[in-house]
Amino acid sequence: MNKLIIVLRANIRILAGIFVAGLCATGLAIILLPVYYTATTVLIPPQQNQQNNMLASVGAIAGLASASIGGLRSQEEMYSAFLRSKDLQLKIINEFKLRDVYQRETYEETRRVLNGKLSINADKRSGLIYLEIDDFDPKQHSVHSPFWMLLLDRHHQYLGKSI
Repeated sequence: MNKLIIVLRANIRILAGIFVAGLCATGLAIILLPVYYTATTVLIPPQQNQQNNMLASVGAIAGLASASIGGLRSQEEMYSAFLRSKDLQLKIINEFKLRDVYQRETYEETRRVLNGKLSINADKRSGLIYLEIDDFDPKQHSVHSPFWMLLLDRHHQYLGKSI
């Protein structure tokens, strides 16, 4: 009986030590790991008849874009490709001075960082496009999403005038 009590006390000390070490490791991880903020924007593309007008106005450019990307099969894929386009991303980089924020020398390096923080997912059932941006600074990422929508709206206005 005495031996059993000695073994139990030793095991309890070992388990208590492991538990305390786990709590300390978790606390350190919470303190040391950076906090990410995610801004999520849901985009609703125009209806099908508006898409056809837009594609008709873009004409050969849409054909070239779809051929170079491997063939865009749906409206969601077209908008996802547009949101990842170099032209749109350069406007975002210039508007928010992301070269300074991300401390990068070139636009291409800045685009790589931006693409690492950017997630664009198209839901084929609902037709919605989810745009998510992760960042350490809550102010920085919270202004990105509305600006992406503004640029997309400007693009639609431009295409509407060219019809």
